Amino acid sequence: MSMDTTHPPESTPPLHPALGLPTPKRRRRWWVYALWIFGSLVGLVLAAIVSLWLYWNSLIKTYTSTTPKPLPQSEGTEEQYAELKQRWEAYALLFIRRREPIPPFEITGQELNLFTRQFGPFQKQSYAEILPDKLRLQFSLPLDQTQNPSLKGRFLNGVATFHPVMTNKHLSIRLTTAEANNKPLPGWILKRLQSANLGEVFNRRPEFDLAFRALDRVELETDKITLHPTPNAR
Repeated sequence: MSMDTTHPPESTPPLHPALGLPTPKRRRRWWVYALWIFGSLVGLVLAAIVSLWLYWNSLIKTYTSTTPKPLPQSEGTEEQYAELKQRWEAYALLFIRRREPIPPFEITGQELNLFTRQFGPFQKQSYAEILPDKLRLQFSLPLDQTQNPSLKGRFLNGVATFHPVMTNKHLSIRLTTAEANNKPLPGWILKRLQSANLGEVFNRRPEFDLAFRALDRVELETDKITLHPTPNAR
């Protein structure tokens, strides 16, 4: 009688339940993600600030100068300005009376510069030329008055052209071209400036608005501006 010598497999002792389970993954807490998101936002903000700072400094170096630009000198006295003002007031009075035909009103280049020196925002910091169908303005503006430390001792020297027309009985003066430091302004700056109507400074003043409302057109020739009233303005 043969005896089976095969031994049954030895039974493996059972593992401890805690040792038989896979090690659970540790979940990141919410504040870790919050810190990661906050750090990314701070990095983006800092990058944007640095980019704007570099772009701003690039604009300053490109379009401003450390010296003013010499401008042509226009001759004129306080008496001449008083005469020009009196002549305009008498002309504007014709639109109030409406008793007689109103003739055109002419302004020379010298009178225009005399007027801007007394009334305009640039005063002695600009010089205007009257050309066919446009005004050409040379300017040299000290930027110290902006109170910006990065602009201290800098000047904005340039040339701009404007096109004045009558639109819906109001004077419209729109910027057409502009350059500073002998370089054209960036397109986004030029478009923003072109959206402004510089004629509004006159339209809001009653001594000009009453006459402008009765004007038909503004004619520009070399060294002369002629204001043409409507044919029935009397």
